[in-house]
Amino acid sequence: MNQARPSSELEKAFDAFPDRDSQGAMKAVWLPRVHSLNIFVFDQCTTLDELLQSKDVNDILDQFSRSIDTRPSFKRYSSYNLLTWINVESELVISSDYDLEDIPWKASVLSGFKDLLSSCNCRLSLLKVQSDLVSTKDLPSKHWMELLDCWSCHNSEFTVITNKLNMQTENLIMPALNTFHIGLDFILAPLENLNLEVLDIENENVSCHKCRFYIGKHISNGQDANCMKMYKSSVSLIDREGFEEEGPSFIKMFMLQMLEYIESHHTFRFIISSEEGHTELYLWLVNWQENICLGSRFRPIFHFKYLENDVETGDYERIHLPASQYVELLNGFAESRKLLDGIPMLDKMYSLIL
Repeated sequence: MNQARPSSELEKAFDAFPDRDSQGAMKAVWLPRVHSLNIFVFDQCTTLDELLQSKDVNDILDQFSRSIDTRPSFKRYSSYNLLTWINVESELVISSDYDLEDIPWKASVLSGFKDLLSSCNCRLSLLKVQSDLVSTKDLPSKHWMELLDCWSCHNSEFTVITNKLNMQTENLIMPALNTFHIGLDFILAPLENLNLEVLDIENENVSCHKCRFYIGKHISNGQDANCMKMYKSSVSLIDREGFEEEGPSFIKMFMLQMLEYIESHHTFRFIISSEEGHTELYLWLVNWQENICLGSRFRPIFHFKYLENDVETGDYERIHLPASQYVELLNGFAESRKLLDGIPMLDKMYSLIL
């Protein structure tokens, strides 16, 4: 399928996003699949021996579990020099926050929390009930209902459950009073347990009543259950000792959603749309096993192709985002484009850096 020009929204985001510091004269790319390490050096006056003795290069090499003692290939180009090591067997020590086995803020972590705050500058306390009275439970994958046939030999055995859930928004399992259900990227809490005085609820959207910062959604099953779906990226956690922990970034949680779809449905193509508008992005995730070093540490990076918006949508997974998160996603693409500036091929891709 031919790669298309980005939508006008992406073009505007790229143009509007402020220039970022290049974070030093070096950028490194680690390709685990082919065991290759590439360091791009934007100082043309440096020799290979000087580079191998420099602190910046050695800081990069030190992040591998075993030292790299071979000399790299060295090539000069018009705007950069390139050092390449091949057959590098050392494992890079990086965070596994983008792995579905290590989802941030599971129930076991939240079970010891003292309070939840909005992530805006207002830092509003969202919890009404004493935290020691609240129990936390992990929800299964959002695709769990697709496996009901594997658990039952009769089609109607779970009819009561499925009919009830189908009446609810997003097929969520509603929590009882004093119980928080923990999803992949959200916390589902009964309204009775929350400090509603500091929140505005309008058209299902829940925001800070002072600055209108988006926190989550009001969820109702049309009967007696009313909850709030708080996104983990929109809240902060206060632990038992009173220390505050910022929620995981939206970009990180967005990529975890994509990996969950890949694991469940083996699909790599997505239609990303705004819940409050008619705009859509057609994305094809082509690489999620790469790491880039910007400054002093390696970070996971995900690469996409942008596709035509007139493609057949049957093979695509749809992800609906609140308007504020949709804008944050556009800014994530724009920021990554700025950070990758100067690296051949990567500076023209649609990428997200965690």
